[in-house]
Amino acid sequence: MAEAFLQVVLDNLSSKWNSYSSDSLCSLWNLKILDLYRCQRLVALPKSMRYLKSLRHLCLENCMSLSEMPSKFSELTNLRTLSLFIVGQNRGNQLEELQRLNLGGKLEIHHLERVKNPMDAKKANIGKKKDLRYLSLIWEGNNGSRLMEDVDEKVLEELEPHPNVETLQIIGFNGRCFPSWRTNSTLKKVVEISIKGCQNCLRLPHLRELPQLKILRLANLGIEYIVEDDVQGGDVVSVDFPSLEQLNLYDLPNLRGFFKDQVMREVFPNLLDLRIERCPCFKFPPLLSFKMMHTLRCTSSALASVSKLVTLTFLEVKIDKNMTCIPIETLKSLTNLKKLEIDQTDEVCVRPEDGWLQYLNALETLYIVGWSELVELPEEIKHLKSLTRVGFYELPKMVCLPNALQHVSSLQNLVLSNLPQLDS
Repeated sequence: MAEAFLQVVLDNLSSKWNSYSSDSLCSLWNLKILDLYRCQRLVALPKSMRYLKSLRHLCLENCMSLSEMPSKFSELTNLRTLSLFIVGQNRGNQLEELQRLNLGGKLEIHHLERVKNPMDAKKANIGKKKDLRYLSLIWEGNNGSRLMEDVDEKVLEELEPHPNVETLQIIGFNGRCFPSWRTNSTLKKVVEISIKGCQNCLRLPHLRELPQLKILRLANLGIEYIVEDDVQGGDVVSVDFPSLEQLNLYDLPNLRGFFKDQVMREVFPNLLDLRIERCPCFKFPPLLSFKMMHTLRCTSSALASVSKLVTLTFLEVKIDKNMTCIPIETLKSLTNLKKLEIDQTDEVCVRPEDGWLQYLNALETLYIVGWSELVELPEEIKHLKSLTRVGFYELPKMVCLPNALQHVSSLQNLVLSNLPQLDS
């Protein structure tokens, strides 16, 4: 009862609490649970926190103002949950303090750029923490030197997770190459991987063979392809990414495609959701089909290179400067499309082409945002007998609604927003 009361009190202090008195908190010898969730202004934990010998669960999620951990954190040998660990600058609050802690659940490690000796990373014993399921490794600074790139590569090598980890996140890693974890099946149970802000990274680790991988997120990397090599150890992989259901690709300026080679193979057999944004060089491989995918978010230029999307039910198109029109040839294959969103975010001149709606017979929802060259919709909208929702937003040249819209008897919801030239 006392533990639950303390947790509630600390939650209520989240907006104004900067630090906590060592004398008052560290006298609670029997405290087992300390939940500081969303104490965003908390800058320091008690210096004498190591005396809380009974503490088992320390929840620090979203305590983003913390700058380091208190000294001699390793003395909390009964600790089983530690959601956040911040590498310090001084001996006593560095990464090796995790060595003796048998942690489980979720662990985020911040400020890995402060690790100057890879042996400190090895002493953390991350690979022996068999109860960890979520591991996030975060670098928050980069001095740009080649020496530090080498150090970061060795540090990441020593932070090899236990094979029981299911979610892995790597952010801000400054090295050029990822470690060879894949060779010993370290990631055989991983379900979700996020790699972000690793701008020096030119090649990804081997991910295509991971049997349980369902979600892959890549952002702000220097890679040209997701898979560089077709052959590993002399064997050709028959199915790439066999369990992948969601693939997010953001801010990858050099990304050219999924695979460096053009060998025909079965890929993404279970992919449901694909999002490609701000990847100006990306092209879909020719003849690539997606058997299961129902959601696609991409630019109009990337969309033009897709040949078959017969299973697609939701499409969001970002109009980009590399296209002059929405690709009608691709739209012809969207026989099952139920929701279409078209969004123009850049200052480009893309005009609608006649007949671009006529093939979307299953369409139920149509949203158009910021398409600067759109004056009105084509007459064939009257043939879309399943259309129930239409929204027009921020269209500077639209002067009137299409007459054909009055014949769409199925329409239930119509939204008109920020149409400065609309007069009828």
